[in-house]
Amino acid sequence: MSHNSLDLKLKNLYKQTVFTFEIKINGSMIGHIYGHNEGRYDDEGRTEYRYEYYETEKPQLTCGTVFHYRKDGIRDLIVKILSDVPTRKPIKAKK
Repeated sequence: MSHNSLDLKLKNLYKQTVFTFEIKINGSMIGHIYGHNEGRYDDEGRTEYRYEYYETEKPQLTCGTVFHYRKDGIRDLIVKILSDVPTRKPIKAKK
């Protein structure tokens, strides 16, 4: 995947984003989560959330889905996403 197509994918996702979360060190962004509610539920009543995690240092994009009880709040959702990211294969952008 070219860097331009990765940028386009991020721009298209940003148009439908429900939440974003930036990870910074000393003011420099090292990661960014874009996510949205898919509007579907599992058998336990948890909401399905689709996310994309963009890591700026490599650069690479990791996509995934997590299920989350909305009442548990955004912090718990972000923790679930960050725990899920290492289990997924990232898409690496070519320079």
